[in-house]
Amino acid sequence: MGQIGPAAKKAVPKLLEIISRGDYISEDVAEAVSCIGVDDLSLVPNLVHAHYDPRDEANAILADLIVGLGRDAIRMVIIEMSRNTDDWDKLRFAGRILRRLRAGKALAKALKSKHARIRFSAAFALGELRKRAIKAIPALIEALDDKSEKVRDRVFDTLEQLGPVAAEATPALITRLGDQDWRARSMARDALVKIGEAAVPLLTEALKHQDEDVRSESCSALGSIGESAKDAVSELIPLLSDLSNRVRASAAHALGDTRTDPAEAVKQLPEMLNSEDHETASSAARALGKLKVESAIPILVERMENWSEDTPEIDALGAMGEVALPAVQEMLQRPQRPYQMINLLAALGRNCLPILEDVVPIIFDEFLADDNYDGNEYASSLVRDLTPEIIPVVVEKTKDADERMRAGAVSTMACFHGEDAIGHDEIVRSLGEDKSALVRREVVNYLGYRNLDPDDLGLIVNALADEDYELSSAAQEILLNQGRRAEEIAPMIVDLIKQSDKKSGLDLSTILGFMGKSIIPLLLDLLKDENPHARAEAVRALSLIEEPSEDIVAPLLEAMSDSEAKVRSAAAQCLGNAGKAAKD
Repeated sequence: MGQIGPAAKKAVPKLLEIISRGDYISEDVAEAVSCIGVDDLSLVPNLVHAHYDPRDEANAILADLIVGLGRDAIRMVIIEMSRNTDDWDKLRFAGRILRRLRAGKALAKALKSKHARIRFSAAFALGELRKRAIKAIPALIEALDDKSEKVRDRVFDTLEQLGPVAAEATPALITRLGDQDWRARSMARDALVKIGEAAVPLLTEALKHQDEDVRSESCSALGSIGESAKDAVSELIPLLSDLSNRVRASAAHALGDTRTDPAEAVKQLPEMLNSEDHETASSAARALGKLKVESAIPILVERMENWSEDTPEIDALGAMGEVALPAVQEMLQRPQRPYQMINLLAALGRNCLPILEDVVPIIFDEFLADDNYDGNEYASSLVRDLTPEIIPVVVEKTKDADERMRAGAVSTMACFHGEDAIGHDEIVRSLGEDKSALVRREVVNYLGYRNLDPDDLGLIVNALADEDYELSSAAQEILLNQGRRAEEIAPMIVDLIKQSDKKSGLDLSTILGFMGKSIIPLLLDLLKDENPHARAEAVRALSLIEEPSEDIVAPLLEAMSDSEAKVRSAAAQCLGNAGKAAKD
């Protein structure tokens, strides 16, 4: 129809109806409508209601069609927005159209409409106008008191979107910092932060407000504005002694974010570390770190070592950077909680390079600990930060006499990828027969993360028979995920089954069973083996294969006459399972 062009205009309403259903061909249909063309204002309602997904390309085409109708379409769009609908995404779509029509005056007027839907779309559209919305700021300020919560939220978002353009709204937003609704306080603060430096003078005045919510939120806003709010520092310092814990914590936080170091603040912040209020002490610690107050390092270290959980002192020492390294190096010589230590080192990141030799064993210990997922994440993050400098150190540790050093090195090498990992696979494979079960286990885990080649598969299959239970379990888990390579793996496992016995404790039949139908001929052949344990394992594997073929029935019936009771029992169970599956 699009190729027919204007002659197909009668089809436009029907095509728009198709788009409104959200059909997967909506974009193609919209293209057809665009080719046909729309020059009738009466179709604006159809175009607005054809919208169904604000992210869909079809909507961009529909918006272009409405904009092409010119400014006369503004009134039609606004009328359509006033109709009864709860589809707020549709109203956002209408707002985008009005923004593209640059309908600034009409939008300011629409903010006073009796219809909440129109007020919402108008506020949305004004946010998209940026600088061109400056004349509508008074109307937006008035709309902060709108009776509709959705409209009020949208107005806050719009003022935040406009940023410095909305500086005129600063007094009204500061008033909302004392709102009973925490959401309103938060949105007002976010908008003030985006207004930025222009809001600093009035925010500084608000630090003296009698309402603690206003004082606290003003501190937070100034801190988020950052160094541009440095003129407020002299007024923030007295609030470190405020009667309100919240205000003291917010003031400390703000002083850290403004990156200033007035002597009075440096004096008071360490004293605040002893506050009984955790938030106050935490904010003081983080501020000391951001301000890099070296004299506070011993206090921060002592506090960190006395707490059992995550502490703000870790963030503070991490923010100190290299100046904290001497103290950290001393800590490494004393017994520490592993999780705290790796957390601190991760916070320091590349600042750890001067003490790399001391840091590497801590990373190894964390990777070898099985009970701390978060600690592993911190260790991985630290390795990424220290790459490439850490690579030769780790590779050298694969030759260490200490088994934990060798195992830790292998575990850490799994973090390297691409060019950083060139040659590492061969180094790891060379440790596949290491005398230490711990090292062999890490080798298997390392290979499990890679695309296994035939030699790797052989190494992992052999690990199934290892005396170390954790190693054989790790090998089994890896092989269970290799079903797509059944033809390569199955013969190796069958050979292992023939050499094993019931006492070995290996669950090799489970691995074979998960490999699927393709290995049934191999299992039927194993069913004829002279080793009764092998025959029983073959039957168990057959019982685990989903939807087995009828070819297995006759061999299983024959196995019912086996001289070994365990083979007969397994065959009976397998036939029973097959019959139940067929019945289901």
